[in-house]
Amino acid sequence: MDKSLEANVLVVIASLFKDFEATYTSMGQSLSRDTERLNSLFKNRGLHSLMDDLPNLDSMLLRGLETGVLVLRGPLSKRVSKKIKVPRFLSGLWLRVFDEDGVLRSSVDTTAVAFIRQVSCFVKSLKLECSRAVKTSTAEEYFNVDSELRESDLLWSDMEFDYFGRGPSLHFCDGLDPDRENNSFSGTRSDESFLIRLQGICDSVSGYLGYYDPYAFTSKVGRSCVSSRYLSHGRGAVSDQARYDNRYHFPSWNDRLNVAFPYDAFGRYDFSLPDESISWNTTPVSKLIAVRKTVKKPRLIASEPTANMWCQQVTMRWLVDRISNTPLTEFIDLTRQDLSQRLVRKASLDQSLATVDLSSASDRLSCWVVERVFRRNPMLLQALHSHRTPYIRDSIRSGDVHFLKKFASQGSAVTFPVQTIVFLCIALAACGVSTVQGAKRLKGKVRVYGDDIILPTSAYEDLSAYLSFLQLKINDKKSYHLGFFRESCGLDCYKGDDITPVKPQHLVSHGPESEMALIDTSNNFFLKGYWYTAEAIRSIVSRSKITLPVVGVEPKQDKELPVTRNDSGVTGWLSFCGGMDNPSAKSRWNRNLHVIERRYTVFNDECTRTPSEDETSIFQFFAENPSPLKLWSAGVAGKPRLRKKTRWVEVVGKDVPYPGNFPEGTTF
Repeated sequence: MDKSLEANVLVVIASLFKDFEATYTSMGQSLSRDTERLNSLFKNRGLHSLMDDLPNLDSMLLRGLETGVLVLRGPLSKRVSKKIKVPRFLSGLWLRVFDEDGVLRSSVDTTAVAFIRQVSCFVKSLKLECSRAVKTSTAEEYFNVDSELRESDLLWSDMEFDYFGRGPSLHFCDGLDPDRENNSFSGTRSDESFLIRLQGICDSVSGYLGYYDPYAFTSKVGRSCVSSRYLSHGRGAVSDQARYDNRYHFPSWNDRLNVAFPYDAFGRYDFSLPDESISWNTTPVSKLIAVRKTVKKPRLIASEPTANMWCQQVTMRWLVDRISNTPLTEFIDLTRQDLSQRLVRKASLDQSLATVDLSSASDRLSCWVVERVFRRNPMLLQALHSHRTPYIRDSIRSGDVHFLKKFASQGSAVTFPVQTIVFLCIALAACGVSTVQGAKRLKGKVRVYGDDIILPTSAYEDLSAYLSFLQLKINDKKSYHLGFFRESCGLDCYKGDDITPVKPQHLVSHGPESEMALIDTSNNFFLKGYWYTAEAIRSIVSRSKITLPVVGVEPKQDKELPVTRNDSGVTGWLSFCGGMDNPSAKSRWNRNLHVIERRYTVFNDECTRTPSEDETSIFQFFAENPSPLKLWSAGVAGKPRLRKKTRWVEVVGKDVPYPGNFPEGTTF
């Protein structure tokens, strides 16, 4: 464990409790004991103990807000006494939320709720590497979940899709067959009625999406659409090339991909060139990899074959475009989380809406479900079949290749839009809707973003039952429908108040990337009123001794980063009072642009390209369709790096000083 990380954690924790004391001055002695208790736990058991134990308090708190009764279980939950049934740790804060019997108070102190959550979640998301055993167990769970899914009726693994043989007759009621496995419904008339309603809304949504012609869509250059680019490679790793190989040289283009995405139309530009380098008969295989999420559990994603990912990007862009041009946009916007966040705040006030989060959503979404959702849109279903990768290599454990029953893992470009559409259909059906036209009455009441679902509270129980039938699973720890707490799309609210904790991913500065993350973390704490904590993290960036603010004493200015406003566009330390003059920052009048500029430190993403002087350059140009105002070059993009530089930056808004009468080009 990095010693500097441990030292920084202790410093920031101490600063958190100083913020608590500044708010609740009468709790100074109690909070000091809590600080000592936490420091002792940290020194005796290490950082991993905090990452394991503290989040339990957050789970316990949220369950108490949901049910109205605090149930003590797990680490750090030892109660004060037999008569006072709240945890000894942070007891002063707990008693502002629950009474001595552990019953939720009628007037909850939301600031105390926010403080408990902030301590509980402070080290939860630190980016630390998982152990080998944790990765192995997570991969085992991944394949166990897949093995339990229903077998598809269509041949998703074959080169040719057999849609016209069986596809039009597929129905969700097929799952009520008593001879089938995983039949969780009783087969009653009410169950059948829901499945008929679900099939109806799925057919209606598929119809609104319209006819999918990938070639016609990618030919719409210059027309109003989601983006000026319709062909592009994803930024992530691929399974059949090294990370920085030329991806416009496709290693393979299999026959199933050729059905909906012919190589001549999507894989090359110059038809006169031979195709000796292309492999045609290979079976596409993705690669299971683990990326850092939390120390308890990594995130498993699949790196797709290059050609498959290339075509998935086309379908993803088409889905985004079609949704934005249909009535579905009242319930889905794949580019905006803030629309869901508005409903979260409303739901926390009137309890009219429930927020639902699904457990392992992409891993539990089977081909059996997808083929029924899109049965009335055969061209879209054909495209999903063409660029779906049916096999995956378990690179975490044995390296064996497995056939997948799930539609797609995280890593596929179409996973997010497809699962959003599927979950919207299920939510609308749970609300009693069978057509898109009939869903108009639910405008402002239903919203779906990925696996985050918002719907009327009255439909929560039905949604839970029907998701279970479809082998999907609600995450009970992150779904809320009873109390005043609601959480979705990164916003946590209680009775309209934002109680979202700040979850730092870095607490050590090792370079520009981590330094920028620390600056953002410090500013996030500052905006939430944790000013001692913000200053402590700021000291990590500046590598100076911590100097906490003192009333009446002007704060020491950073030598490089300015103090600025949230909307100034300048990287720096945020202030509610606007920008402050930095004596070390030079200023000048730019006579070419007629603006005042200052010399500031900025962080810029830089990505160098290795030139490619072969036939792929012209293909890359037409595919990426760069703006004529942008400096562009063909080649293989290297790893993006954040660079820290000093340059002249325009001073805007309230930060603009009075220029006075000075000559052009004067530095002052």
